[in-house]
Amino acid sequence: MFSLDGSDVELRVYDAAAPTRLAFAGIEVAGYDPRWVVPAVFRSTGEVRRTPWTFTRTSDDGHTKAVPGTVETTIDGRDHRFTVFADGAHLVLVFADATTGRTSYAPGRFLRFPAVPDGARLELDFNRAIVPPCGFSDFYSCPVPPAENRIAVPVVAGELRARRPEGDAGH
Repeated sequence: MFSLDGSDVELRVYDAAAPTRLAFAGIEVAGYDPRWVVPAVFRSTGEVRRTPWTFTRTSDDGHTKAVPGTVETTIDGRDHRFTVFADGAHLVLVFADATTGRTSYAPGRFLRFPAVPDGARLELDFNRAIVPPCGFSDFYSCPVPPAENRIAVPVVAGELRARRPEGDAGH
């Protein structure tokens, strides 16, 4: 069972003999880069609101995610106000950047970090970015990062994508 915010639950059944599982060659990861640890501030919306999200499969569109607020930061000289969603005692930033779909997983990656109170300072450590669970199978639908969570520069940090056998253009 899998759930990002406790409101929707997915049952994922795995086939241990699936060719794609047997061909899994690991996760491509960028080397640690301290430039991708950026200071940020959490801004609460006051009340957690349910926000509809777009997914890679339109049949999943309309599902909502719990959004407790935004995270404000500056990346490469540009101010950003990212929408983050709740995941128990954590927040998750679903983001895309200039590497998305080229050298990192499309539609984007996740960055999970502990929830903090309104106005609290925190660090977004993109070195801890992960390929979401949907990045490991073509059978899953992935949340598409909202427009405000798209970063114009390449974020070469954290997990980039699942490795596939030579010649497999997927992911």
